[in-house]
Amino acid sequence: MNTRTMLQKEDILLKSSGMSDADITHSTQVAEKALEIAGRIRSGSGTELDMELVGRGALFHDPRRHRDRQ
Repeated sequence: MNTRTMLQKEDILLKSSGMSDADITHSTQVAEKALEIAGRIRSGSGTELDMELVGRGALFHDPRRHRDRQ
């Protein structure tokens, strides 16, 4: 699954959970940065990384963010 497709698919899940657009934007930016860094690590060192796991982990890095605002 490519990065953009994964982020779009998870965006639907984040919206359905009730996260605000601002929180979704924040989480998406964190995921994009995490994937960028992981990509550099992978290409620079040859280390095999699960990019899908990195992206999803970054998207869902702050599950209390939404809950604390309710």
